Parts: sequence; C-alpha cells; structure tokens
Amino acid sequence: MNSFCSCDEWINLEKAHGEVFKHQPPYGWVLSWLEVTEEKGYSHLHRYGIRIHHCPMCGKKLKQSE
Repeated sequence: MNSFCSCDEWINLEKAHGEVFKHQPPYGWVLSWLEVTEEKGYSHLHRYGIRIHHCPMCGKKLKQSE
C-alpha cells in the first residue's frame, strides 16, 4: 500500500487498518468502507467512499501516488 503521510498516527493506522484508505484513480485518496444491509431476506453490499485531501490524523496535505 502506498503511504500518503509520514506522521506516527498514520503509520499506526496503516499497520492496524490499512484497507481503510485507498488510492483510486481518478479520485485520489479515498476513505472507503462497506455496509451490509438485509432487505426482503437478501443481503446487499453497499460501497461508500469519501475523497480526502489532507491527512485525518495530522492535517498535512496528502502525498499523490505515482
């Protein structure tokens, strides 16, 4: 996984939950998660994501992936 920040908090989060932040072209860095709901006896998988420009832990501008 590409690191977008070098702060200590990011390094700890990347080790514990590295799948939360993803680089997805053309959006850039995205905070992503999945939600499972049940409707009429069927399970539905919903994907969500929020584009971010600054590190949520220290506030530095994010590094862009090559």
